Amino acid sequence: MMQYDWHILIEQIAILILLIRLFFYAKKDQRIFYSDFEIPLYIVVLFMNNLLCAFGASNSISFYFFHAAAPISVLLGITLRGLKQPLTTLIIILSLVPLHLYLRDYYLTVTLYILAIFLLLRKANVMVNRSSTEIQKSSLYIVLALDLLFSLKVFVIAKAGFGWEGSVLIEPMWWISLIIFALTIIVLHVKLRRFFIA
Repeated sequence: MMQYDWHILIEQIAILILLIRLFFYAKKDQRIFYSDFEIPLYIVVLFMNNLLCAFGASNSISFYFFHAAAPISVLLGITLRGLKQPLTTLIIILSLVPLHLYLRDYYLTVTLYILAIFLLLRKANVMVNRSSTEIQKSSLYIVLALDLLFSLKVFVIAKAGFGWEGSVLIEPMWWISLIIFALTIIVLHVKLRRFFIA
């Protein structure tokens, strides 16, 4: 895959700023950890994956980390919110991700992705039928579902052993992934404050 240093730098800065914003918002109002915990979890996954890439982790490690952690963070963030204990949820995730990384099971990963996408779209649909604030928040869940859908597509193609060298698909795939990821980061930045206001 092509390397663009400017892209990597902008991505790292955008994710770092997002994490700092999340920290300051959460310091003022911790409600996000009880009703929409999947959002901060997903941001933390993006940040950790970015760190792995920045500090020279092998492509295999960062690849499997993201494809294990992203769907797991969404699934557990949505399904375990009833526990009202963010720390418990975080501990469960921190134990499941290494296990999943060790197993590297193709069908398990695809199943987790499909379930996570379904839950995101279901939550967006539920929000549309609520107050105007909830409707405005629902677009973030649609964008996250799109991001996971494209990540799933990349995972399936990579595991299928598709020969990328010399393929005309490299350039379009790179640009599509860049656009979808940039859209996800932008929408996270724009909508993040909505999760901290009544």
